[in-house]
Amino acid sequence: MHGSGNDFILIDDRKNIFPFDNKSLIKNLTSRSKGVGSDGLILLQESNDFDFKMRFFNPDGLEQDMCANGLRCISKMGLDLNICKNEAYIETNCGSIKSKIKNNKVKLIFKHNFKTKLDVFIKNDLSFDFCDSGVSHVVFWDENLHFDNFKTFCREIRYHDFFKPNGTNVNIVKRISNNELFIRTYERGVEDETLSCGTGALAAAIISVERKLCNFPLKVIPKSNDILLIDKVEDKITLEGNVYFDYKGIWENGNWDKSRIK
Repeated sequence: MHGSGNDFILIDDRKNIFPFDNKSLIKNLTSRSKGVGSDGLILLQESNDFDFKMRFFNPDGLEQDMCANGLRCISKMGLDLNICKNEAYIETNCGSIKSKIKNNKVKLIFKHNFKTKLDVFIKNDLSFDFCDSGVSHVVFWDENLHFDNFKTFCREIRYHDFFKPNGTNVNIVKRISNNELFIRTYERGVEDETLSCGTGALAAAIISVERKLCNFPLKVIPKSNDILLIDKVEDKITLEGNVYFDYKGIWENGNWDKSRIK
């Protein structure tokens, strides 16, 4: 599945049999040259208190607390598996999050407790804004989002000593209007630019409002051009966008068997 161009392998693991501690397997599955290829792997598991549980793993095999586009995808998967209705409460490592599903549109509803910090300097002439939107994101404001050294710059920031030991996701954002942003995101764990990042879009939107550059509701346009809508309703932040099923497949003993795919 993919949400706004952010693509994932989703596995129905309600029997708790997937070997999630096997980093090599996750790396192989998510590899675009050796496996299925994706921006991450998501397990749908049973939850004692909510409709179901999401566990998310980056292509480097490490588990992360949150993936907003992935959470939107797994919400739709839960509906299609008849695990939940059009409204679902999903257990994550960041607590429970509510989702609303209508056709291919999925909206997430977050408690507004994102941590932000503006004007953080790592060099005398280089500052960024920070937001923890479930995972660490730094935001740079730049009028030229297509400069040639995008990945080189982002990798230097992602691995900078300031962010050790875990590193950070890096976003470069351009304000288009009071209610519109364009964003490019480099994701740690993927170690590359992705077509979209939900938590990155959240971080950019929240910071833009805090800086008084924009107002809610906001359209955030990622590299995929598949718009994410972000709004504030009372004390909640919402994230809405499209999700799509790409295909279903079977992975047996670590070997990709194309003959089994329908």
